[in-house]
Amino acid sequence: MDNSNNIPKQPELMSTFVLLKRSVLFGLRSGDVVTQMSPSQLLILLPGATYENCEAIIKRLKNNFLMLGGSKNINIINSISKITPD
Repeated sequence: MDNSNNIPKQPELMSTFVLLKRSVLFGLRSGDVVTQMSPSQLLILLPGATYENCEAIIKRLKNNFLMLGGSKNINIINSISKITPD
């Protein structure tokens, strides 16, 4: 989302999302899992990571996005949830 909480138009969304996926893949461990849920959403599974680890990983991924040329005008929204077996 941009700073006005709008999803960017399709051409900008596609190029921004390619950059985001690249920054995520660059910043994850070999056992982590990532999949694209929609044109603007990723699901990342971090086996064995604590809540604090997840916060640090998200910060690293956002920094990777900026280092690879991502715009500071794009808000990357994240949510951390614990998955437990039934």
